[in-house]
Amino acid sequence: MLKDFTPRPYQSAIFETLANNNTLVVLPTGLGKTAIAMMIAARRLFLYPTKKIVFVAPTKPLVEQQLTSFNNQFFLGQEEFALFTGSIPPSQRKSLWKKARFIFSTPQTIENDVLSGNVDLSEVSLFIFDEAHRATGDYAYVFLAKKYVEDSSCVRIVALTASPGADVDKIKEVSSNLFIERIEYRSIDSPDVKPFTNNVDVKWDEVVLSKPHQRIVDYLTNAYNKKLKKIKEFGLLQGPVSSYSKTQLLKMQQELHSSISSGEMTPEILQSISLLAESLKLSHAIELAQTQTLFALNEYLYGILSSSRNSKTKAIKNLVKDPDFLSALSITRDLLKENVEHPKLSILVRRIKAILDIKPDAKIIVFSQYRDTASQIEKRLSDFASSSVFFGQAKKNGVSFSQKKQKEVLENFRENKFSVLIATSVAEEGLDIPSVDFVFFFEPVPSAIRSVQRRGRTGRHGEGFVNVLVTKGTKDEASKWVSFHKEKRMYSVLETLSKSFNLSSSQKSISSFERDAIKVMQKNSTDDIKKKKTDFKIVADHREKGSALLKNLIDAGVDLQLKQLDVGDYMLSPDVCVEFKNARDFLDSIVDGRILTQLRSLVQYPKPLFVIEGDLNEAASRKVDQNAIHGMLATIAISYRIPVLRTSGPLESAKLFITIAKREQVAGTDLFTFHTSKPLEEGMLQEYIVGSFPTIGPALAKALLEHFDTIQKIITASVDDFKKIPLIGDKKATELYKIFNQSYKETKKNPYKQ
Repeated sequence: MLKDFTPRPYQSAIFETLANNNTLVVLPTGLGKTAIAMMIAARRLFLYPTKKIVFVAPTKPLVEQQLTSFNNQFFLGQEEFALFTGSIPPSQRKSLWKKARFIFSTPQTIENDVLSGNVDLSEVSLFIFDEAHRATGDYAYVFLAKKYVEDSSCVRIVALTASPGADVDKIKEVSSNLFIERIEYRSIDSPDVKPFTNNVDVKWDEVVLSKPHQRIVDYLTNAYNKKLKKIKEFGLLQGPVSSYSKTQLLKMQQELHSSISSGEMTPEILQSISLLAESLKLSHAIELAQTQTLFALNEYLYGILSSSRNSKTKAIKNLVKDPDFLSALSITRDLLKENVEHPKLSILVRRIKAILDIKPDAKIIVFSQYRDTASQIEKRLSDFASSSVFFGQAKKNGVSFSQKKQKEVLENFRENKFSVLIATSVAEEGLDIPSVDFVFFFEPVPSAIRSVQRRGRTGRHGEGFVNVLVTKGTKDEASKWVSFHKEKRMYSVLETLSKSFNLSSSQKSISSFERDAIKVMQKNSTDDIKKKKTDFKIVADHREKGSALLKNLIDAGVDLQLKQLDVGDYMLSPDVCVEFKNARDFLDSIVDGRILTQLRSLVQYPKPLFVIEGDLNEAASRKVDQNAIHGMLATIAISYRIPVLRTSGPLESAKLFITIAKREQVAGTDLFTFHTSKPLEEGMLQEYIVGSFPTIGPALAKALLEHFDTIQKIITASVDDFKKIPLIGDKKATELYKIFNQSYKETKKNPYKQ
């Protein structure tokens, strides 16, 4: 089934594990993780010829790359392979799902299709998760794996990564979320891998800042220390100010905002919050001065100065008045005018020039944390080398790379149209970047995952060289050792975990028995679940796709429909429309004012509801005044007479919605139609109009029309006429008569009169 492919011994060994277990495969870049995935895909296709293979990867370029690799390797027609991304309409994806045997998708896209009911995971025999270390928190991988295990009768999960990180709890979380039973890992030093790897020479270059450059750092450090010492005078800091990390300062800032939201608004706290904001900006400036180009530092400092002219933020206005800040900016600009830069840049340019002088066709990648630094590197190399920057899609300073642009740059690099690729972190993960001769780190990164990914770009087809630039006595040195120890710890953790995962034969049989028992219980409960789904249904706006609340509703067996709702986010019955916001979104909507428009639309429904999920103390970090929050809550409840309910999280929100939907939908789901668009047939239009009146709804609308025949007769009916309908008692008859006969002018005189 695979074309001209002979697996290496370690690939065959890993494949044997994959054949019988859900497996996490940890293999350095360039050692054939994709080939192993192809091997297990071929086996599953042979065992389950009518089932599908799903391969998910975080980005569209990665997905396209994997589809091409599989398509080239399998003896199957092009129509057997389908690409699922957000740029392909849902209706087209639904059609492709029916025809194709291999589905390559971004996780969010196929998650949306599962939520919409366009994709049935029971048809899948193998689910491959690329860059599996992402399977944490609310990332789509987590939901997809859970849903797949619940729905499919032939589960096999393969998780691929070059590095899952060094945190044992995170690796356990990834393994748990992806239902991993075995871990297969190799390093470049593993005995069965060693014959297939090339030596990678790693060199660390330490640089020392020049005296003028050090003066910039000193001025910024003085300014930074002054701010923290002032906070210490207020009694809010203890010990040497130099001992506080950026993380600690951010935590303290959040705590102070929380104090304000709790009513503790002292002058000391208010001033400390402003001083902390200044300190954090200075901390970042110090890092740039020590580890990045002066061009990047100047862009940042001058950006603060420029924004201060129109900013109302006290921290920015105070910072630009600080003599030390202004001195640092002045020296930075003077050095740039003299064409003086960070010593790292000089060494980097010199090294690359020497390489290209000896080997003009050499391929080189330079990794840089910051775009401004990357741009400056490109500028310095332009005198003697052809190069290109490679950025992500996020727009910063007016610059972004579309996926089309990224693809074009990589294709040009592959075709040797330029020699040096200067990339930010977007090039670290998974992209099909050609193997290169030399890799430069403009700065070390304090992450085992990122270090392994960067280093893996060289040494695939011959000896590789890595050069890491480190500024002595700075954060660079700390990052260097953090990365070293994390990577060392990662393999130690993997060794320990693999022993606990890779069970003995008897233990495996017990595990297998348990899994079979679970499957039997799931099968026996299928009819039960289907029955529950006919009791009630909930309609969610299609923009809610991927939310944790939606996933909890699905987990609870809710018959969920995704539609385009013009008003609100959820419909729990024809009468109950819910505007749903988490705490952050609620606060944002106060700031941008859109909440008032939403409220005006929401009151059109007989039973509007406003639900806020989460802790509104988040106002602390959003800097929304507590009076504004209380004022808006009062406006919703009093001015608009809309009930406001609060929930702690997605699970509680789901339980609340289910309770309301069950209570409201007493007539069953057959008559549960939503007023999202006007029906076309006249009879349906009549039901729509009558059902729109308060307290009526679709079930009663149908009964009224069947009895009175015309809308006119309904409107002119008496209380006694209404009572002849089986569904209407004394109270309902009186309410309906009042709706159709009460004077509008009288109601306007006292809008609050019941």
